Amino acid sequence: SAMQNNMKKNKWMLFVGIVFLGFFLAYGGVSSAEQRLLYPQEQALKGISNKLSKLIGKFKTYRSLHEKGTYTLAPEPGLGIMDELDKLHEEFTRNKFPEDNQKVKNITSWFKSLKENTPKLEAIYVEGYRAYQVEMQKSNIENFPDYNTDVERLKVMYKNYKDPRSVFNNSEKAKKIVPQFSDEYAFFKHLPEKYDRLIKAKKANSLETWIRTNEKYLDGFQAYQDDYAQKLPGMIEDELGEAVVAAKKAQAEKKPAFFKGGVKQRLDRANDFLAVLETIKGKDDPQVQKLISNWEAKKKDIDAAEESMATELLASVQTPPDVYNASDKKTLYKMIEKEWKRLYPEDKIMAIRFHNDTWNRSTEWKWNNSGWYKVDTSVLAVKVIVKTSNEIATIYPAYINKDHLKGDKLNVGAHTKKPGYVIEKMLMKNLKL
Repeated sequence: SAMQNNMKKNKWMLFVGIVFLGFFLAYGGVSSAEQRLLYPQEQALKGISNKLSKLIGKFKTYRSLHEKGTYTLAPEPGLGIMDELDKLHEEFTRNKFPEDNQKVKNITSWFKSLKENTPKLEAIYVEGYRAYQVEMQKSNIENFPDYNTDVERLKVMYKNYKDPRSVFNNSEKAKKIVPQFSDEYAFFKHLPEKYDRLIKAKKANSLETWIRTNEKYLDGFQAYQDDYAQKLPGMIEDELGEAVVAAKKAQAEKKPAFFKGGVKQRLDRANDFLAVLETIKGKDDPQVQKLISNWEAKKKDIDAAEESMATELLASVQTPPDVYNASDKKTLYKMIEKEWKRLYPEDKIMAIRFHNDTWNRSTEWKWNNSGWYKVDTSVLAVKVIVKTSNEIATIYPAYINKDHLKGDKLNVGAHTKKPGYVIEKMLMKNLKL
């Protein structure tokens, strides 16, 4: 921080003269030329040395805190050293130790060094302590208004990304979770910087715990996703190949039920895999586009085989029910019809069936780069029946969406002629208008 950098500029030479040589300096060897201490003097000097060691320990503590930039100890006047040092020096002087004794010289040097350097250390420590207190105030949790929201977001991330296998084995789950991953990952990487003060002050509490927890899973999710994306094209091709084989077998053996069984299962599985790959790589990815085209081509071949057995296969499929009777039905019908003709001008609409009698409402909170936002919508699913040939009609889904947060604004969802939507066929002769 700026405060710590400023403190480091105050690296001073005042400690150069203080070399803590420990007990040896006070009780080192005695040269032959120096005057020996009498036993009472030896004991008195030892007592003074012990007291002095405690003051040196205080000095070292304050110095260490300053060098680390963590001023966790409130400074005492004179750092709690100077008053005691003066008293101890008076005691030292009263004993009139011989000046040419090396032990006495060492103690004298200690007194001189501490008296000179303690006030200097006190001045810069007090300055650092004041700045540190200001920083600590800034690191109070109330200065981080997003704290609770970010903790909740981390909890959701943990739930979403801790088990990538369960995500990618469910196409609906993957389509919901994967598109958010890059934004969530960027958000996560920014958190240590955003909460730097709080973390350094040891005040981040549960947020720091959730950061550590998610750190274990996000890179693993990314790696799993990358590996799975490499495998998916082959898995899609395998399922499509098996679907074609099963369709040919059904046609050869005159077993139309296979189209609703094994053939459909293979196509649906390929479709699910394709939806996951599209979610990971994006619809415009060349490989995704190629696989979509391949799926559509295989589906066309299978449809042709299915239609060749239409009488046997579709005899039991009846016209969808028409049960919605609200006053807005006529308006909704016209909206769907208009949108369908705009998207598919070549289609001949035989009927539009409202097979649900009520709207399905959903209210939830979602996340994007700007933050949490509310979604409150209702959906009414319908069936659009289009003539495919003189014998066959195709039943497509369509949706009317109502946005309750925009004055119940309506729009039609009719981009449903693609993988991911349930599309059925029936005999034209069974169509009840």
